[in-house]
Amino acid sequence: MIDFKKILIYLLSFLLAAFVAFCFWKICFFIIRHPSVSEIKKYFFERFYDHSVKITIPEGLTLKEIEDKLKTSKLWGEEKLDQIRLSDFKEQLPINFLENVPENASLEGYLFPDTYLFDLDNSSDQIINKFLDNFIHQIPAEYLEEAKKQKKDFYQILIMASLLEKEVPDQDERYIASGILWKRISSDMYLQVDAAVCYGLTGDLSTCSHLKYSDLKFDSPYNTYLHKGLPQGPICNPGLEAIKAALYPEKSPYWFYLSDPETRKTIFSKDLAEHNKAILKYLR
Repeated sequence: MIDFKKILIYLLSFLLAAFVAFCFWKICFFIIRHPSVSEIKKYFFERFYDHSVKITIPEGLTLKEIEDKLKTSKLWGEEKLDQIRLSDFKEQLPINFLENVPENASLEGYLFPDTYLFDLDNSSDQIINKFLDNFIHQIPAEYLEEAKKQKKDFYQILIMASLLEKEVPDQDERYIASGILWKRISSDMYLQVDAAVCYGLTGDLSTCSHLKYSDLKFDSPYNTYLHKGLPQGPICNPGLEAIKAALYPEKSPYWFYLSDPETRKTIFSKDLAEHNKAILKYLR
């Protein structure tokens, strides 16, 4: 009488032995072709460990803050992110993103806020290229056309967006603040944007909580109390909503604004007298 149970056991044993033999042959073949110990370690490491890292970059981070997040995730070495020049990657960016950008401009403003998936073995150039690729794809074509229609460079829009990102938390209020700042520029007035002064002091807005009078006298290309017009470059990496607000400013009777430190609401004023009253009420 045929013992089907034994046959099944023999068959499974044979298949298991064949599988083990096949795996052993694959390993031996790999070792013969790749005698380097580091290659062998990498071969097995990649099969048993997912070496990709997901990282989220929120809107408004500076290059220094992004570098810290990359380092925390073991993606970045000792190279200073804020020392890398945008001109080193100009071949990757369309010309309309680079019009009138200073030759020594950093990557500030161009590392688009989003969630990214990087490999642990990505080089710094590969990481930056992924940021820039996303930046190009996220900016709608009509934004570039609108900037051109307004006779503005996209770099100017990006700088303004970075100011709005750091100065005004509420998106609806950003359109009004955008109108104020563009109006002040066209009227040859100082912008007096505190966040820009902070950036000029340290390059890291997280370390600048309250400006002193002496800070307002510190001369830098970002001190909008001493220099008229937009600062030298973006002060952070703004999101799409801030870019939209910079591009589509809202007209209003206001010329001044400040942020209530408790509610984070923006207080708008029509003239200097009204603004000074708001300062006494909310900031003293």
